[in-house]
Amino acid sequence: MQEKMIINRENAMALWNERYGKELKVTDFAGRKMVKGAYGDRNSEFGWNLDHILPQSQGGKDTPSNLVCCHILTNDEKADKFPTFVANERRFEIVKVQNHYEIKEIKSSDEQKVKNDDSIDFFDPSAAMRFLKDCENGYFVGEVKIRLSNINDYSVIDFIREMFIDYDVSVEKDRYYASSCIVDVMIYDLPLKEDIQNALDTCVMAHTYLSNYFLKNNYLGEYDILFGVNSYKYHINDDEIRIDFPSFANDCTIAINDLVKINTDAKNKNLESYHYSKFYKYPYTFEKLEEKLLKLRKENK
Repeated sequence: MQEKMIINRENAMALWNERYGKELKVTDFAGRKMVKGAYGDRNSEFGWNLDHILPQSQGGKDTPSNLVCCHILTNDEKADKFPTFVANERRFEIVKVQNHYEIKEIKSSDEQKVKNDDSIDFFDPSAAMRFLKDCENGYFVGEVKIRLSNINDYSVIDFIREMFIDYDVSVEKDRYYASSCIVDVMIYDLPLKEDIQNALDTCVMAHTYLSNYFLKNNYLGEYDILFGVNSYKYHINDDEIRIDFPSFANDCTIAINDLVKINTDAKNKNLESYHYSKFYKYPYTFEKLEEKLLKLRKENK
């Protein structure tokens, strides 16, 4: 396991020497020119710094294999975006390769290849039968419910909707609580454990912002996040695939059910039962993101 590296000028120069040798001027992965002596210089046309390939908000570490030398503008454009981002008008994807992550440029031919790989060749009976077998095995459907209570600034709703934009999101007024609403997120396709983990990570990110920014800046008074996954052989209508959630408990945390727990990194944690139900409290946040939000709050005071 690689040791963490303190990010400073000395270590950045050492990483430059390791990656580029005696070169004094190179281009980063997005095609922007960098000059070795312009480390950290935002006033320079060639200023550069170190960026985490896998963002810290996604669990990325301060290890050499997760750091890349890149132009300051490239770093700003990439920011914490994951798994895809645009830098210097070029599209990139962060992909896992063995035990580390790499940045890969996405080209139109690559996107077309992915589409072709996802299609079924029905002239091949073996491929068609494999697809049929997958259908017979059923599928996983997920649902997230986020109750926002005592809302003082309704922009928090738009913020949460944007965070779950890859899924089917609806918002309805909470019939039991004044100045409250429920953000309902349906996730109709969870074929892999990684998909369930990604949905849980989005819940953790929402929890991190709600607890460390929106709650403490008086956007709202309370919130709850419930995330459940069910397995189905078939369904007839949308009502049949809704998750049977427990009632909200005003815990300002995340609660997950058994299928989320056993299919994500939650299986390795000792979780407390939620509200005497078959759900579990999952009170985790992204620590690095939490630190940045704390710093932002201090700067805005």
